[in-house]
Order: sequence, then C-alpha cells, then structure tokens
Amino acid sequence: MIRKDDKSKIEQGSIIGPGTHITGQVIFSGKLYVEGSVHGGVYAPSDPAATLMISGQARIDGEVRVAHLVVAGTINGPVTSDQTIEFRPSAHVTGDVCYKRIDMQRGSIVSGRLTPQSIE
Repeated sequence: MIRKDDKSKIEQGSIIGPGTHITGQVIFSGKLYVEGSVHGGVYAPSDPAATLMISGQARIDGEVRVAHLVVAGTINGPVTSDQTIEFRPSAHVTGDVCYKRIDMQRGSIVSGRLTPQSIE
C-alpha cells in the first residue's frame, strides 16, 4: 500500500489500483502510483521529473525506465533511473539496475547488477 504521507504529496498523477492488472506498455508523465500489476514495460521517456511509485503489493514484470523511482513491491526486469531510486525494505528486484543515485533500505533485495551512471 502506498503510505499516507506519499499520497498527501500527490499533485497530479495516475494510480493503477489494487486488483488492476495491465498487460502491455505503460507510458506516462508526471507521477504514477502502482498498487496492482503490470505485465510489460513502464516508461516516462519525455519527462525528466517523472516519478514512479510501486507499492508493497504491486508487481511489474518488464523493463522500467523513469527519472525517479520508489519501490516497495516487486520488479522482474531491468531498471534504469536517470535521477534517483529508493528501495524500501520490502522491495524485491530481479534484474540489472542502472542509476545515478540510489538509496537501499535494509531488507530490500536486488538480484542483478548495480551499475552507476556518471553524475553530471
């Protein structure tokens, strides 16, 4: 579940709610909160401020490419963040992770390579 303090920061964005299952690519800008599941890639190609938040029950089976990423759930696929990644204690990622800045909280699991990008 997305934490109450995270929801209070919603200015404009979309939610893929619990019990919702999407098959195919998801392309967004702004903020996207995932509480359900996505079987396909999730991308924010033209928004350098885009934020993707994945709740503890959520699951993404596919590539993730976004500027800012907060993960409490599961990602099965490669992850690329042009800015920041936060892995919360319940995060479980199976795939390579490419990042500029990363915060891995105790309990989070990444099964793959962690590759830093240069910070300009």
